[in-house]
Amino acid sequence: MKTHDKIIRDITGWINQMGGLEAVMSGEGHLFRLEGGGSVYYQPDIVVRKGGIITHIIEVETSIINKSTVGAVIQADYVVKEQERGINLIFVVLGNPHKEPTTARMEQFKIRLSTTKHYTKKINGIFVIKEDEINQENIKKIINGETKWLI
Repeated sequence: MKTHDKIIRDITGWINQMGGLEAVMSGEGHLFRLEGGGSVYYQPDIVVRKGGIITHIIEVETSIINKSTVGAVIQADYVVKEQERGINLIFVVLGNPHKEPTTARMEQFKIRLSTTKHYTKKINGIFVIKEDEINQENIKKIINGETKWLI
């Protein structure tokens, strides 16, 4: 199993090699704060921009059924509320030696994420990819819209 940070570095590097896009990792200039300053309220793992506009937010998750995941969808929607165009949200689900992401658990995850569609306006699509599917070719297909979105 790759580490959370290693997967983030790999994905960021692959996207930056695509040209025309800029992917930045957590802590590199995309800490979103509440209006008026204050504490950081959302710090996604990777933000992808094209021409300065956010196009994708990528979250690397260690648990596929977690209420913080739903919160991440709502927060991602909020940070791009002023953008004219919506974004795509990608969840990378890391394996757990004690709880592998089974088909049934992935279905539960899909149902949980689908509830957010009623509360978001700027999320165009949500894609979920398991750790064993992570490679440069699959990331490129997802970013280029060559795959079917989960939600």
